[in-house]
Amino acid sequence: MRRQLLFIATLIAQPGVAMAQDAAAPAPVFKIEQLTPTVALVLGPGGDVTVGHGPGEVVLVDAEVPQLASQLIAAVRTLDPRPIKTVINTHWHFDHVGGDEALAKTGATIVAQANVQARMAKGGTIAFAQMSIPPASKAALPTRTYETSLSITAGGDVLKLVHVPNAHTDGDTLVKWTRANILDMGDVYIRYGLPFIDISSGGSLKGLIAGVDQGLALSDEHTTIIPGHGEPATRRDLVAYRDQLQQIAKAVEAQIRAGKPLAEIQALRLADGWKQAPDAFVKPDAFIAIAYESLTTTAQPSGPAQP
Repeated sequence: MRRQLLFIATLIAQPGVAMAQDAAAPAPVFKIEQLTPTVALVLGPGGDVTVGHGPGEVVLVDAEVPQLASQLIAAVRTLDPRPIKTVINTHWHFDHVGGDEALAKTGATIVAQANVQARMAKGGTIAFAQMSIPPASKAALPTRTYETSLSITAGGDVLKLVHVPNAHTDGDTLVKWTRANILDMGDVYIRYGLPFIDISSGGSLKGLIAGVDQGLALSDEHTTIIPGHGEPATRRDLVAYRDQLQQIAKAVEAQIRAGKPLAEIQALRLADGWKQAPDAFVKPDAFIAIAYESLTTTAQPSGPAQP
């Protein structure tokens, strides 16, 4: 799955097809899981998409990749034929905001933390993947933004949006479905293996751990937790993920204080115990390099330059 995402990312970065729609794309196999009578999870090649389809309007958390926008809309319509009125972006990466333009053209309001709108408008580079992301079209940009928190009534629920700064990126949003007791975490929490921290987009290891702690504060033993990629999880799963991150962070930080260079720290194999999918995006050596860079950066970026 991760190789497919990188292939799609390469297409997005090419001139002339940057945000092209999906007329020639093969029909994907979307897996739909009904979480509650009014909330479902759509799993596809991109980020997980949560669908609220209870009384009132239809709401999505995240929007897949651009090439699959029409297929995503079709999948949602099997759950509820009404128009999608609200789309919440958990962060700015293409595999979570790709369907924004198509959804906006059908009448949806795109909601995101302010840094997401700024990064989409400006474009940028995801250094780890050596990807250049062009500026999004005006039609794709979020039209409703917030800074620290926001509550939205939609999909028969009250959704609480909370910004966790400098985590996976500088614009991450956690979404708590208060009635359904579901927590969307975007790529602050993933289930394919070691997480990707996008330092070039303002992410940091300590910020990621703090973001997970915020997720734990928003959850209880009955909360269904939706990762950015992968199957739903429990609070116990999230605790284990946080504890692994803390363990690696403390070990790497101790080696940095001892004056050890990156290569020697990598040789300690500190991340090898993390359960990985065969095609995991971030390998152990790469994660230690990300941790090292993050922990040796004296000042974390506060956000992108305004377009």
